[in-house]
Amino acid sequence: MLQPKYLCIAIGLILNLTLSAQDSLRWVIDNQLRARDYAAAVKTYDLLFTTYQGNGNDYYNASCSWSLLKNQEQSIRYLDSAFLSGFANLEYAKIDPDLAVARQSPSFNTLIKREETFYSEENIDYLWLLEALTKRRVVSLSNKNHFSSIGSWYDWNGTPIKKILDARPDLDLKFTSDSLIDFSDKDLIIRNGRGIILLEHLKLNRLDLANSPGLLNINDQSQNVVELHDVEANVMSWNLEGYNYVRFFGVETEKIELYNCQGVGNFTIADSKLALTQQFYSTNEGAPYFPFGTIQKPINEIRIESNEFKCKEGAVGRIPFSINASKLYIDNNVFHDEVDFIDSKVGTLNMLGNHFLKAVNIDGTNFHNPTNYLPYRQFEGGFGVSGELSWEQWQTRTLIIGEQDEITQEMPYDKLVYNYKLMHSNYKERGDMISANDIYIDLKDLMLNHDYHTYKKTGSYESLIQYQIGKLLKFYTRSGTSPARAIVVSFFIILLFSFIYLLFPSEWDTKSKKRMIEDYRIFKEKNDKGYVRPFLVMSIGIIRSWLNAFALSLNAFVTLGFGAIPTKGVGRYICILQGFMGWFLLSIFTVSLINQVLI
Repeated sequence: MLQPKYLCIAIGLILNLTLSAQDSLRWVIDNQLRARDYAAAVKTYDLLFTTYQGNGNDYYNASCSWSLLKNQEQSIRYLDSAFLSGFANLEYAKIDPDLAVARQSPSFNTLIKREETFYSEENIDYLWLLEALTKRRVVSLSNKNHFSSIGSWYDWNGTPIKKILDARPDLDLKFTSDSLIDFSDKDLIIRNGRGIILLEHLKLNRLDLANSPGLLNINDQSQNVVELHDVEANVMSWNLEGYNYVRFFGVETEKIELYNCQGVGNFTIADSKLALTQQFYSTNEGAPYFPFGTIQKPINEIRIESNEFKCKEGAVGRIPFSINASKLYIDNNVFHDEVDFIDSKVGTLNMLGNHFLKAVNIDGTNFHNPTNYLPYRQFEGGFGVSGELSWEQWQTRTLIIGEQDEITQEMPYDKLVYNYKLMHSNYKERGDMISANDIYIDLKDLMLNHDYHTYKKTGSYESLIQYQIGKLLKFYTRSGTSPARAIVVSFFIILLFSFIYLLFPSEWDTKSKKRMIEDYRIFKEKNDKGYVRPFLVMSIGIIRSWLNAFALSLNAFVTLGFGAIPTKGVGRYICILQGFMGWFLLSIFTVSLINQVLI
């Protein structure tokens, strides 16, 4: 039987190797085409197109099948769908022998001419792009110059939607409930785009932005920009290199298949909701994450502000940010899942006001440098490192955070302690004592858990005492970070013992207890004077007796030096016990106080 730590790997591989229903239909079609059973193939294609949304290659192959069946009309129909769904290899369509029957139709040349006209456009205006999306299911553009005749990427607020409508009143544009132009069944693919790629107020099914390495150079005088304003897409990918600016404002997507940003001058993501997932079991070649910049070519400035990040629905993974930048600003974001900064290296870092709801991995980064500003209060899930987890643990997280049996993994535990210690040093050097104390408490909790597992493993009394002392320090002084808490706890201990001493006679108070009992007897008796005066007399007596008991408790707590202990019987032993507690706890208080003063 597979061990739990290998079971998750096996299941992940199976999930990636298992064919989806859509791919299963394509597999059936491939076999039918190999057998030259074109009649069966076109029926399966109809099932595919009825059940799912086929791509350009699917429609093209269906067109070829109908052509081989000598059905010219159906072949042209599916060829039209292929072109409108992104099939762009016009030269091959002109010579493909499978389309010999289709080419005999005048409609074939009409389609080819329409596509050649479409792809011959070299300067792509945003308004032209809107018109193309109204006519095509897939708009795929390569090596084009982009610009916007109505908007400017300098405008951080974007172009008003009314201005777009006024510019093209002829377009029958549909809108979503949140005032986006509804192309939710359309795909937009832009490869090797130059100039200003400005996309605004769009809801798409898919958005792909990519360019080949070395095509653009941020040092060129011409400015190349990618800017998205209020754009939603079910699926999104970006693989960008060489742009002067890449900026996303108000971008939302539930699935990002690939993201890569290298050789870029400045990168900004603001007011967006993105699903970024590090895939652990992928059949794709290459690293399971995609970087922002490289060590050789760091991005000049990255700003990630006021966003929400999460893993895609149903995925086991974490949010990867492999960042190499001269300046990095991460402010006011919400990270719903674990975050892995994967060996990030930055010149300066400002990270403020975020909510990291789960663990964050900063192992291998230089975030601990004192020049970086990242208060600890935003790391609500603490820190974590990579390691082996059980299948049950893997259902909720992927990082080792030092809980339960994870503490027995020596290397991950040492890395985790080291990261906490480095960040504690960062906060102390910066003078951020709130963060320093908070992270020290979590570090001591981690070590306390380690002490507990050491005791469970060895069963030694020394380990047990070490563990219990750690628990006491956590309760009494918040692991040595709060002398004020020690004072409060000490006061309540003194108060508790003062009530106990009320029950025992004391050399310091030989009369008040007897007088208090007598006052109580008088109070219970009915007489002409009523109850008010006896009650006041009794209350004053109780207060006087308690003050004497409190003084005895205070003296017992702060010193063992009575000479003769001023109480007898059981009270004497209680007094000795309190004196020992006071000596021990006040020693801890003194060390805690000195620790805070010296810092």
